[in-house]
Amino acid sequence: HYLSVDTYIWIIKHRFKSLNWMVWGSDLYQLPFIDNNVLLPRTKAFLESHQIVNLKRSRSFWYKLKYKIITPFVYSKIDGIGTWMAPEYDFAKSNLPFVLRDPKYLYFRYPLNFNWKEVKLKAGALRPLRHKNPLIVLGNSGTYTNNHLDAIEILKGLSCKISLPLSYGDSKYIEKLQILKKNDPKFTVLNKYLSFDEYMKFLIENDAVIINSLRPQAVGNIWLAMLVGKVIFINSENTLFGYLKSMGFDIYSTDDLINYEKCVTNFDPLVNVKQMEMNFSDAALDSTYLELFK
Repeated sequence: HYLSVDTYIWIIKHRFKSLNWMVWGSDLYQLPFIDNNVLLPRTKAFLESHQIVNLKRSRSFWYKLKYKIITPFVYSKIDGIGTWMAPEYDFAKSNLPFVLRDPKYLYFRYPLNFNWKEVKLKAGALRPLRHKNPLIVLGNSGTYTNNHLDAIEILKGLSCKISLPLSYGDSKYIEKLQILKKNDPKFTVLNKYLSFDEYMKFLIENDAVIINSLRPQAVGNIWLAMLVGKVIFINSENTLFGYLKSMGFDIYSTDDLINYEKCVTNFDPLVNVKQMEMNFSDAALDSTYLELFK
């Protein structure tokens, strides 16, 4: 679980009968040599113009030592990569220095951090909301990988209200983003943590959720939004989008936002709930763990 840079030395110092990495997310996608691939043009330009993050990472001696020598040695000790998405396994193999061995794919997923049956009960009848001016949740946090500005550009032609959850993330990015949208009545900023029940109520009151990241992110938020019947838009470059579509989930690409009304009309929330029950119930999780640890 969570292969952070802090664990590298520990891995180097020890021998293992078998060492398997259960991917969390940021321990794969936020590595320094991968970060630049997750930004869309407007967000990237915003970060650079406000000097929020240095996208041209240093190539100092210590950088080269850590990522050219130490990192390949660490990853070469890994026997298996656990993730619930085969494309994520492929991404890891393609981008990380597995030079001495070929790690195997292990189907693994973390438990949901909420009781999905309880969520369904609170959600009640799943009827997609059709506000005259749609209420849309954009992103899950104040991390710049949400590519907020690029999604906002797509939404320019839609008369809607946009909520920006910014309770955590990059503080400088959050500050600049709030200043940018401060006097725009189209936007509401959520800059404090909500309790689970408060977040549930917030989601239920909205029409749709947009995840514009280019890498898997906010998966827990997506599951919750599905269970309460929200229309989900995910960037098609995100491996999560294609994988969920292949599983039969009723989701849409951020490119489809230009045909928002058509998407809402065609959307069937029960499809997503049934897929959730089939793939992510407690029984399905038990079966996964029994197979993994037998």
